[in-house]
Amino acid sequence: MKGRGTAGTLVVVIAVAAVVASVLAAPSVAGAQIELEPGFGVIQPRGQWRVLLHNLDSALAAADTTAAADLIRQLDRLAAPRMQIVLRKIQLARMAGDERKVVDLCREHLADSPRNARLLREMGRSLLALGEIDSAAAAFDTLIAASPSRRSTVTSIVKEWRDAGRPDRALELCEVEIERNDGKDLLGRQRAYCLIELDRIAKGMRVLADELAARPLNLPLVRNEIAALVVEQKDLRTAATALDGAGASASIPAVRLLRSDLWLRLADHAAAFAVVEPMIAVADDARALLVHAALLSRETPLLESSAEKAAATRWLLAVLQLLADRSAVTPILMPRVLDLLAAVAEDALFSRILAEDPVIGADRLELVLERIRLEDPGNSRLYSAQIALARFDRDTLGRPARAAARLERLLTDIDLPTEGVATARLVLGECHLAAGDTARARRILARLARDTDYREAAGYAHFQLARLDLAQGHFDNSRDRFASIALDSPMADYANDALDLGLAVAEELQNPTGGPRLLEYYARAVGFELAAAPDSQATALAALIAEAGTASRDGQPQHLVERARYELAALMLAAADTAAAAAQCDTIVLDHPAGRYPAAALDLKGSMLADSGRYEAARDAWQRLLIQYPDYLFAADIRDRIRSLP
Repeated sequence: MKGRGTAGTLVVVIAVAAVVASVLAAPSVAGAQIELEPGFGVIQPRGQWRVLLHNLDSALAAADTTAAADLIRQLDRLAAPRMQIVLRKIQLARMAGDERKVVDLCREHLADSPRNARLLREMGRSLLALGEIDSAAAAFDTLIAASPSRRSTVTSIVKEWRDAGRPDRALELCEVEIERNDGKDLLGRQRAYCLIELDRIAKGMRVLADELAARPLNLPLVRNEIAALVVEQKDLRTAATALDGAGASASIPAVRLLRSDLWLRLADHAAAFAVVEPMIAVADDARALLVHAALLSRETPLLESSAEKAAATRWLLAVLQLLADRSAVTPILMPRVLDLLAAVAEDALFSRILAEDPVIGADRLELVLERIRLEDPGNSRLYSAQIALARFDRDTLGRPARAAARLERLLTDIDLPTEGVATARLVLGECHLAAGDTARARRILARLARDTDYREAAGYAHFQLARLDLAQGHFDNSRDRFASIALDSPMADYANDALDLGLAVAEELQNPTGGPRLLEYYARAVGFELAAAPDSQATALAALIAEAGTASRDGQPQHLVERARYELAALMLAAADTAAAAAQCDTIVLDHPAGRYPAAALDLKGSMLADSGRYEAARDAWQRLLIQYPDYLFAADIRDRIRSLP
């Protein structure tokens, strides 16, 4: 028994040795062969191709062509799927701009897979880039024949032709498909775009009208695509006029809405409104109009063109008022109409866009808001719109007493949200200031400034009281108030102004040579600003600057004069006198290079130049700011603006 055990042990030892020898001869890990990677001296399993493939995709995404080429060489030596490598070789060749190599790769592998859709598409695209039109067409024809979904493939190939600048070949393909489908136009949108690109705008728009009549849900897509295609004013007018003559399709709601949208892009809100007015009386059409108005209300504040923005705002006000007054909209949708109307009204007031006659527009809007208050008192935008209307009455129309009366009525409304009470009281105090009733304004603002529940409004009321003290000659009080505001509310949007004003007042009070005299001039300008009298404010600031030119300052910095010039530049810009505003900014930079306002002056100058389309001059102004004043508080914003310039 003992001998048998010894023999068994020997057999086991020999078996283990054989296994070890086999491992050393042909190493294996989890059933996958491994090999030494040349140049690295590391053992890698061939199953690691998935990791390398992932790394390759990352290198291609980062446009690292050197690393991508090296990874492809490694993958060629491993057992990776051939097609996975080929597709990435194609991508690498295209990144290098070698379209001929892409064609060669595709042809090489199409020999084994002649109906491979991806290879056919890539080859056709590269042949187009090389200008070999007939060969590209042959590749695309083969792709269409091999595709299990002919319609989607044809649609994508039409886009390939259009992207290559050959809308004529794309149109031929569309017409072939129409003939193949016994006259059914299943590519109406694509065919219309081809016609427009071939400058056959009228016919293209009529085709598009028929397409929208059959598929009205495509309207949002068509709106965006047509805006990119038809960009010139004459083309827009041609397109809008062509839809007028689109026959039976012209009365389809989606076609009407597209036509109206084209007129709005031409900034003709009257023509746009006339197109959609007949939709009001039909329930389904009115509902489609409401959906379109909701979409447009979100887009309008983002429009860059002031003319388009004004036209869209006026169109929305007219359409929504009509929907609220005498439309076929069901009662269940009426709160939505009123909510949109309140939102558009508020946006219009903030943008200072009403009717051509602002007085008539404001009075009409007052009636609209009163109706919303009666029918939907809990509307979230109603009360902010009423406060905005009071501000518009005070600042734009010069009717502060009327604005104050409106706010006093608003404050008696039991439905006014509590968060709106403080804002209404603040604006009421400002309206009394503008009306010249400083005693009542001071009483209202002082009460609000002591309110601990509405700290934001209270802080701003405190700031207005400090300005009122300055305007009335209580310089010591105003200095102390400004200092308190800067310390108590350092994150408020008025904190920087409070700090600057407090420092300016303190410096002028301590300067015996002309300081208090200049402060009196500036106090008049502040009083006119509180009274919403910009012309008188500009006159007072100009008088301060003239006085500062004759007053002796013994080499002391003139920060108050800097501020006066900056405020005068802002007033000139508001009055559309950009040349004078730019001159004031230049004067600040030249006369006060080490002061507090040259960086802000360059910022203002860059903004006005960018708004007027002078992008290179704006870039120069902002770059000068960053070079001379790198510690400017808003330097990061300036860099973002420079990057966003065209």
